[in-house]
Amino acid sequence: MDRPLSRRRFLTAAAATGALLAGPAVIVRPGWSQTGAIKIGVLEPRSGPVKYVGDKHVAALGYAVEQVNAAGGLLGRKLEIVVADSEMKGDVATRRANDLIFSEKVDFLTGLGSTVGKAASQIASQNKKIFFSPTSEAVELTGEEFFDTTFRCTVNTEMHSALLAVYFTKLAPHAHERFYLLSEDDNFGRSATAGFKRKFAALKRPGQAIVGEEYHPFQRVQDFGPYITKVRASGAEVVITSTGARISGSCCSRAGRSAGTSRRARSFSTIPRRCRPSAPTRWGTSPRPTTS
Repeated sequence: MDRPLSRRRFLTAAAATGALLAGPAVIVRPGWSQTGAIKIGVLEPRSGPVKYVGDKHVAALGYAVEQVNAAGGLLGRKLEIVVADSEMKGDVATRRANDLIFSEKVDFLTGLGSTVGKAASQIASQNKKIFFSPTSEAVELTGEEFFDTTFRCTVNTEMHSALLAVYFTKLAPHAHERFYLLSEDDNFGRSATAGFKRKFAALKRPGQAIVGEEYHPFQRVQDFGPYITKVRASGAEVVITSTGARISGSCCSRAGRSAGTSRRARSFSTIPRRCRPSAPTRWGTSPRPTTS
C-alpha cells in the first residue's frame, strides 16, 4: 500500500536524489564499471533507540531510488541500495563501510549522523568513493576534516546553532536570560554546543548567561532525572540540547513526574523538525516530538 509522502520524507528523498544526480562525471571515469546497477551503500541505525530514524531514512532513499529507476535510471543504469546497520557508532560504521565497499562492491556511501559520517567519509576517501549525507551536521566534515569526496546536503552545526543563538538573543518574544546546554557526548553534540556558545557570546544581551553545560552518554541514558535536577538547581529558563526530543522528551517526562515538579521551562533542540521554539513545557509533560 502506498504511504502518504510527508514534507520531511520528500525533502530527504529530494536531497538524496540530488546527490545521486550530481555524480555522472564521477561515475563515467575510466576504471569504473559501466555495466550493472549503480550500488549505494547505506549506513543507518537499524537497531537501538534511534532505529526509528534509520527506518525513515532508508524509506526515503528507497523512494528516491524508485523514482530515478522509474524514469530510466542514471546513465541508463538502475540504482540499487544496500543497507547496513551502523548502530550509530563510529567503529561499527567503519567496519560496515569497508564491508559495503569490498564485499558488496558499492559505488557510493551514505549514512545518518555525524559520528557515522566522520567514519564513512574517511573510508570513502581512502577508496575513492563518493560519500554523501543529508543529515551529518558536525561542522568539521566540511571543515578541517573535509575530503573532496564528501558531499553534505544539509546545514552544518555552526549554521544551525547560530540560528538558535540569533533567535534567543534577538528575536524571541520573551527575553530569556539563563541557558543550560545539555548535549550528547559525541562529535555532533560537542560541535553543536561549541557553535551555539560562540554565537551566543557575540550576540547576548546584558543579563543573558549560560548557567550550565553538560554532556551525556549517547544512546545509553535511561533516566534523565539527575540531569533535570541540575537544570532546576541552575535556575535555567532555556535548555539547548542536541538530543532528539523523542528520546530526551520521553525520559525527561518520566523523570519530571517522578520529581513532582511543575517548573516551567522552554526547550529547543538543535535538531528540530521545524526551526522554531517549542511551546512552554512543564517538566513532566511530553514536548512535541521531533526527529533528526
